[in-house]
Amino acid sequence: MPSNNEYNRRDRTSLSNPSCARSTHIELVWTIDFTARRLSGSATHTIKILEDGTSTADFDSSSGLVVHSCDVDGAAAPHAVSAPHPALGSRISVTLPPGSRSAGCEVAVTLRYAAGPDASAIQWLDPAATAGGARPYVFTQCQAIHARSIVPCQDAPGVKTTYGATVRAPEWCTVLMSAVAADEGAERVPGVHRFAQPV
Repeated sequence: MPSNNEYNRRDRTSLSNPSCARSTHIELVWTIDFTARRLSGSATHTIKILEDGTSTADFDSSSGLVVHSCDVDGAAAPHAVSAPHPALGSRISVTLPPGSRSAGCEVAVTLRYAAGPDASAIQWLDPAATAGGARPYVFTQCQAIHARSIVPCQDAPGVKTTYGATVRAPEWCTVLMSAVAADEGAERVPGVHRFAQPV
């Protein structure tokens, strides 16, 4: 049986640092633009610091995902994007404030970004490719490591998070996610869809 050494503990398909700063929940705010074939918005991670002295929260990204700005607990925070790895994409490192670098601290890290037409997790279909032929269609497939192309995340099987989402789309569009619709019984806003995945 292999020993429990660093090589066995580390996920070699991720550039993130969940052993030091682990995401436990993600709040997504997305806008779907069929004309530009673009998914844009933000991802707010609840990050738990696991190791004293952790100075960054690191996330995976790929396929042209562009981060515009970041903040930690509502305050602007610098971020750096590594040179791309040919298979794994790039690491996004968000700097944590000095007072939030101790084990046990919890912070909210927000990344504002856009994922373009070349995001590997997204399939954009023209109306002609649909049964009705009148409207375009889009779907996502995040296995095996394609989630990082539509959301900056710790894209590793050992990182399990709950999530919530607010998705803005054209009013004619039906939006579905791997989560429960969270706006049942509330006053619906046309074109806005809310979801919660608490498991």
